[in-house]
Amino acid sequence: MFDGFFIWWQYLAKSQQNLDLCCRTGPYIPTSAELNRLKAMLIHSVNKLALLELDIDHAQATLDALLHEKQRVMSYVDAHRALLSPVRQIPPETLAEIFVQCLPSDPPYGLRDLTQAPLLLTTICKDWRHIALATPRLWNSLHEVHLPVHLSAEACAKRVKGVVAWLERSGSLPLSISLHGAVPVNSGTAPIQENLLRSVMKFSRRFENVYLSLPSPILAILGELAPPTFPILASLCLRDSLVRT
Repeated sequence: MFDGFFIWWQYLAKSQQNLDLCCRTGPYIPTSAELNRLKAMLIHSVNKLALLELDIDHAQATLDALLHEKQRVMSYVDAHRALLSPVRQIPPETLAEIFVQCLPSDPPYGLRDLTQAPLLLTTICKDWRHIALATPRLWNSLHEVHLPVHLSAEACAKRVKGVVAWLERSGSLPLSISLHGAVPVNSGTAPIQENLLRSVMKFSRRFENVYLSLPSPILAILGELAPPTFPILASLCLRDSLVRT
């Protein structure tokens, strides 16, 4: 018992010496013996610090691996959970009917606007795009096809091509169309207006409601392009876009 007490007393004395040495401040210069004692005192702590750094590196590597695995599992769950979405259970023909109800009501025509139906519906996902493009009732009306003065011939040509593609998707349904163009006949884009009218007139036998606001020389081409009859035409409005009212 006395031996144990003596060892304990020696440990306290040594710890007190080390503490006194560490607490010294000012221009004190430790002796060689004190430097050796300091070095000996730090060996255990330096080794312990190195082991802790190894443990931290190992823990970080384990954490990184777990986070990567978590992300992989989350992606798997999200992808398969999407298959359980109720909207995926809706039959295509029902979705098509819902899409039709999304069309603008004022005016009651389809608009060339990616923020509105029907074009908006083609940007959601592959399946919705396929259904939308295959639903004629989404494409049998087109409002405000405008050819402003500032558009280049190339831009106008792309717009004409888009109009034709739009109307082709309408199948055999009656068409309601509103065409606008205020470009003077002597401008470089006037032929584009004529091309637009010629392209649209290919669908004339399905015209039901038509509003044309184009320069009078372009409107005059109607006599050349018009078929003998318009079988289902219900309303027609022609306006010279160069005449201000």
